[in-house]
Amino acid sequence: MFAKPARAPREISLQLGGPLARVEPEEKKVSVNWLVTGGVLFGAGVALDVLPDSAHDRHLDPVDLIPLGCYALGAVAAALGIIPAF
Repeated sequence: MFAKPARAPREISLQLGGPLARVEPEEKKVSVNWLVTGGVLFGAGVALDVLPDSAHDRHLDPVDLIPLGCYALGAVAAALGIIPAF
């Protein structure tokens, strides 16, 4: 009932681009750009925390909260620079 193939099937293989090359994963490294950005933001926070006259008047002003943002952003930027190394 079933028709037999005219000839036996052949295995066909294609070789594209030469022998199969092994791709090795890229080495993980620290991102220096993120670390520098984190250091600059942290330094800006220190400068904004110490230099203005409002830093020494013992009153909480909105300007006094800006260094906290710089510290937080600096820590996040430094973490983004270090985390890929793990």
